Amino acid sequence: MDSLEKLLAELQTEYKEVQPQQQQSKSTTAKSFIPSSPKSASFMDNLLAEIKADFAEEDAAIELKKQQELEQKRIRQEQLKAKQLEALKVEISLKGKRQTSCLSS
Repeated sequence: MDSLEKLLAELQTEYKEVQPQQQQSKSTTAKSFIPSSPKSASFMDNLLAEIKADFAEEDAAIELKKQQELEQKRIRQEQLKAKQLEALKVEISLKGKRQTSCLSS
């Protein structure tokens, strides 16, 4: 029985030594996934700044396109008004000529 007790004591000692090592390796593994160096943080900041700049550039391009579309619409409306005004002037001119020709007849 003494040999069994010695073996059990050895196993318990080994088990107790292995447990803290496993916990320590788990915490180091978890830490390795977290960027802890200033270079990593700086890289992330730069990446985030680039992404923000890309979104701002895209938003500016969309806004510029909207402004250009509005300007084109305004120009088309002015051209349409000018055509309508010209057609109205021609119509008035023709009516005036008809009235004068009717009066002279």
